[in-house]
This record gives sequence, structure tokens and C-alpha cells, in this order.
Amino acid sequence: MERLPKGFRSQKILIQLMHLQLRNLAKRRIATILKNIDKKRPRFPFMVLTEATSDCTLNCIMCPRSQLEKSNGYMKFDLFKKVVNECSRHLSVGELLFSGIGEPFLHPQILEMGALAKTKGVPRIRITTNATLLTKQKTEEILNGAMFDEIGFSLDALTEETYKKIKRGANFQTVQGNIAYFLSRKGNYGRPFVSLHILKMRETVSEIDGFLKKWTPFLGKGDHILVKDVHNFAGQIEDRNPNDQVYAQKRLPCRQLWNFLYVTWDGDVIPCSMDPHRKLKIGNLNKSSLEELWNGPLIKEMRRIHIQEKYNEIPLCGDCKFWWY
Repeated sequence: MERLPKGFRSQKILIQLMHLQLRNLAKRRIATILKNIDKKRPRFPFMVLTEATSDCTLNCIMCPRSQLEKSNGYMKFDLFKKVVNECSRHLSVGELLFSGIGEPFLHPQILEMGALAKTKGVPRIRITTNATLLTKQKTEEILNGAMFDEIGFSLDALTEETYKKIKRGANFQTVQGNIAYFLSRKGNYGRPFVSLHILKMRETVSEIDGFLKKWTPFLGKGDHILVKDVHNFAGQIEDRNPNDQVYAQKRLPCRQLWNFLYVTWDGDVIPCSMDPHRKLKIGNLNKSSLEELWNGPLIKEMRRIHIQEKYNEIPLCGDCKFWWY
């Protein structure tokens, strides 16, 4: 459910109008309306992404993890409690997502984290995983615990040959079997819903149709397959999009600045999911609250820059093709 401010929802039309041949008076009026959008933002983000760990079981060619200078780490449970306690106090929060640069199921307390968020009343709890650790025992714990509303499986390939090229470090048949077993057992529970992912990239584009045909029969009510465009993390890694990939010619202010915050395993807070190097860091949760950072001067300045369409003033934004991610 989208809970962005009404002014922000209508900004696409307004921006398009600004680029028509309007009189200067009309242009000034529309610019004034756009400036007021930031004043109508919710007091707290709609989605909070929590990076339980930066450690991972794979070394994927489309992931920037190998470039990171920081060592791997795991979020302390007390820090996660702070995230959940804040989220539970704000009605604007719609979703808590376990994702980030690492594999969430490496965290020894990930199921406890999910259960805590559910107990605190977070409306929707989602987790994404590469399914390498999805043993039969883990599947039963997830299904019986009912702590997740949706689980996303990043399989990203139809064949073993392609999987080995792009997702190094795991056995394709084992991972595929883990997902199939989970789907077979989930039928008795209904939840969590499953989203099965494949990235659209040069290495996989020819396999997408086959992927859909193979996995669709396994899905239950509410499950879906998600074909995602691969991204280059705002120019920070190689662009693996197919040669025929088409990008919008006219960009809009990035909606992540109005509905999203990313909390890293050690508490850094970032308003962008494409920022593994934390270049746009707005603070740390060990020193501030999420609400303070969401309404703070750094993110306000980023919103102002985007509303004025001066994207190049933020180097990461200037190189980004996924501004409406």
C-alpha cells in the first residue's frame, strides 16, 4: 500500500507540465507547488530496510560487496530493538524489510528479529534471501513461527551453467531444491507469500521465459515471480543490463527520499538502497533516532536538490538510472 504524500504522488504530472511550452507565470506556480511537497512528507518513512549482516554465502558478479572496505559484521539485537520500537510508534510505517548487502539468514537471531517485529505490530515484514541456508529445518521454523509476511528468493537463473557464472559459491541443485521444498510445504500454511526473483541481465535475459514457465506451477495463491532489472549501483559497478535496455529520458525526484531508510548492521542510516559505500550517510542510529534523521538537515537538502532537478549536485544521484526504484 503506497502512503506517499498526495503532493508527491502528483509530482509526475507537475514535472511533465514544467517542460511544456508554458508561460513563465505558470512555470513559477508549478515550481512553487513542487517546493511544498517536502513540507507534506510523512514524519517517518513508509519502509525501513534492516541489514542484519553484511556477510554473505555467495560472491555474485552483479554485487558490489567485493569492493567494500569494511569488514563483515552482524547487527546487535539491542540495535534492532531500537529500530523496531521506533517503527511500532509510527502509523506511517508499512513495511520492515530484512535485506541489504548480506545474507540475512547468516544472522543467528534472524528469526527472533522477525518475531519481535511481528509482536510489535509492524504491518508487513519481508525478507530476501539467496536460499543457500534454507534447510528443511529452517523451512519448518519459518513456517511454524509465522514471523514473515513475504519471503523473496533470489535464484536469478534457470540453468546451472548460468547460475555458476553469476552466483559463485553455492550448489545450484541444492538451492533449487531448497526453494522447491519450501514451496511444497508452504501450501499447508498460506503465509509467507513467496516472490521468486530473476534479474534481467545480459547473462540471464535468454532464460527469463523458461524461468517463468518452470516455476509458475509451483506458486500458490499470493505468490509471484519478480523479473528485476539489474542495476549498476549508480555507476559504481559494471552495467550488466542487456543492450536493448531502455531507460526513461526524463527523470523525476527519487521517491526513496520520501518513503525509505536503510539501516546498516552497525547503525549507519542511508536514504538510498544503491549506496553500499554509504556515501549519502545521514547519521547513525547509535547516536540519533530514525525520526531525527528522517527530518534532519542532510536528507532535507537531498530532497531540495531533487525537487529542483539539480541531480548532479549529488554525485551518486547524478550517475543513477534507477531513481524511481
